[in-house]
Amino acid sequence: MIPGRGEDDGDALVTGRLRDLPKRGDPAVPGLVCGRGWVALMYARGRMDVAQLAAAVDIGRGLATEIGTASGLRAIDPSRLVVDGGNRTSPPLAPSGGTVSWVVSAPARRVAEWRAAVRAAGKAGLLRGRHDALYLDVVTVKVLMGEASPDALDRDLGVRKDRTRDAVLSALAGYAATFRLDVPKDPS
Repeated sequence: MIPGRGEDDGDALVTGRLRDLPKRGDPAVPGLVCGRGWVALMYARGRMDVAQLAAAVDIGRGLATEIGTASGLRAIDPSRLVVDGGNRTSPPLAPSGGTVSWVVSAPARRVAEWRAAVRAAGKAGLLRGRHDALYLDVVTVKVLMGEASPDALDRDLGVRKDRTRDAVLSALAGYAATFRLDVPKDPS
């Protein structure tokens, strides 16, 4: 028997800050999956507080509900589709005429507003290195979604070690402060 493992389920004994994370993570944020992603690691090491964790989850959920992204179209929840006009007894298969609008979720609105504010900040919203420059919202999304690690972005941009990590953590703190995010209490 391996120390720290249960006999029945084979799950590792979880202690410290990792036990506060959901067991399977948040499906919208790959950085939280099974407590092995970058977000879970930063939270477990104490470099990320609860507000920054809530910001990471909120950004992930907001991005999951966007219609078109760099990786293609996401699945659409049909209950969020509002069609004006047409047959009211059953939803039309292909609406012809009338106005189609999307009900945008609160996280998607916050993410869009945050991205616009970062882009409007000009040079303050850029992470500039010797080789390249990226907007902070792009860097944050790449790290949260697992598209690139902060160390790889440090090398690609040509910035000093851990500069990308610090920029992402400060962007998450700013996002949480701007939108006054709080983590809901566990009902148990």
